This record gives sequence, structure tokens and C-alpha cells, in this order.
Amino acid sequence: MTTPYDDQNACVALDTYLGRTVHTAGGTALGRVDDVLADAHSRTPDWLVLRVRGLRPRRRAVPIALCLESRGRLLVPTSTRQLLDSPPVRPHCALTNRDELALRAHWFTR
Repeated sequence: MTTPYDDQNACVALDTYLGRTVHTAGGTALGRVDDVLADAHSRTPDWLVLRVRGLRPRRRAVPIALCLESRGRLLVPTSTRQLLDSPPVRPHCALTNRDELALRAHWFTR
């Protein structure tokens, strides 16, 4: 976690998500949660950074608001393609306002 937040919210987010595998609603593994990032203004945990497998591991962020838990699995109603089309995030670096605007545009304006 790289952005300072309210300690209680940060601890809950890290305990809940860090290291878990995130799947599509159809069950395809998207990646493992590598970090939890905060909203640039409110400093509340809003984004899960997934380490996406491949020849070159990539990191993409998904909004916590889209995550669902079902039968012990963490699900995001998206496709692998939509995840890979999202803006990349730098590992273990706080989001800038520009980063967050690009992520919000990708996830919430389609």
C-alpha cells in the first residue's frame, strides 16, 4: 500500500484483498491482488492492483466497488480483454489525479 489512508480502512482492505486471485464472473482468473491503492482525494482504499500473468507481468487496477464475493471467490464483472485495455499502473506507486481520471474513464464511462 503506497498512499496514506485512514489506518483502519487500510488494514481492512489489505486483510480482505491482498494476495487473493480475482476472477471474471465466468471463472477465468484475471490476476492476483498485488496492492491496494487509495483515491487521490479522499485517501480511502478504492482500487485493487492486479498482477496479470503473461510473458511480461503487467499491473492493472480494478475498482473495489465492482468486486463481488461469491462462494469465497473474488469476482469482477469484466473480461480479460477489458482488464488488459485498462490503463497500466506502476507497481507500489500512489495514483496521481491523472492516473485516477484515466482509470475512472475506463471503468465507469463504458
